[in-house]
Amino acid sequence: MSEQKPIHNPEEQQAQTPEAIATVKQDWRKVLDRISYKGIVQNVPFIAFVVLLGVFYIANSNAAIETQRELDKQQKLIKELNWRKMDAQSKLMNAGMEAEIIRKGAIIGMKPLMMPAQKIVIETNKDTKSK
Repeated sequence: MSEQKPIHNPEEQQAQTPEAIATVKQDWRKVLDRISYKGIVQNVPFIAFVVLLGVFYIANSNAAIETQRELDKQQKLIKELNWRKMDAQSKLMNAGMEAEIIRKGAIIGMKPLMMPAQKIVIETNKDTKSK
């Protein structure tokens, strides 16, 4: 079987060469250059794009909130109108009841019929129509 190297060896860390240290310093310089003024100036288009996306996101969120508020207002209005419709329907049903019609007719002097209604038939002479 082959020997396995330990994952972390402190002796190898202490014995780093000057070239390895220089490479690490160059890596840090690259990171600092990206963060520094020079890096920011070079990335202005990207930063502007990210800012523009942020503005669109905020505007879209505000529009969605405003739309939701308007929907809530419209739903409340629909509920109120539905209740008014149901109230009008119930009043109309009550107004069409026979007892209610008799009561309202009594105010103006009308009385319900005591006998069944009669049909009135008018006989016309066919000879007079042809002349």
